[in-house]
Amino acid sequence: MLTPEPEVLKVAFDNGVNYVDTARKYMDGKNEEIVARALKGRRDKVFVATKTLPSSKTKEDIIRDVETSLKTLETRSYRRDTAPQPDGQGPHLHIETREALLTLSSRAKVRFCGVTTHKNQPEVLNALVDDKDRFFDTCLVAYNFEATRTLLRQSSGAAKAGIGIIAMKTQAGGYKTEALGQDQPPPGCA
Repeated sequence: MLTPEPEVLKVAFDNGVNYVDTARKYMDGKNEEIVARALKGRRDKVFVATKTLPSSKTKEDIIRDVETSLKTLETRSYRRDTAPQPDGQGPHLHIETREALLTLSSRAKVRFCGVTTHKNQPEVLNALVDDKDRFFDTCLVAYNFEATRTLLRQSSGAAKAGIGIIAMKTQAGGYKTEALGQDQPPPGCA
């Protein structure tokens, strides 16, 4: 969301949108505040997902981030996503992340745990499916007309394994319709 106006979200929520994804780092930390203003009087109707800061790698940092987000979002609990570390050892393999989320879940601060992935998406999905503990409930992936067949196949496999797939970047910046001609469908829609 690029607008600082909570009214945009209020209209969406009042018209049936029931999921919002935010993060402590979005809009230099202001996005969760905007979401909180939009949620007033609507919190019981909207699923909220947010993420810790990429720099938060210890159990203590993650718990502190979640507590800060809960306070900022003015809520008691939410569904949470976390972003994999850039070194390839994502939170799906990171012990401290799991420990922090288990602690927060036991305190009823986090209802579902998920992974957000921007890189190596098929590999992350495979790791989630292969995780014998099935620790994570969801995976947020870039799912759009530019997605590779591998990603689509892995997303389908993860969904069949019971992992919720949440699509982000669904428009991928769009495409130029003028280049298609008037009677041609967009790529992938023929």
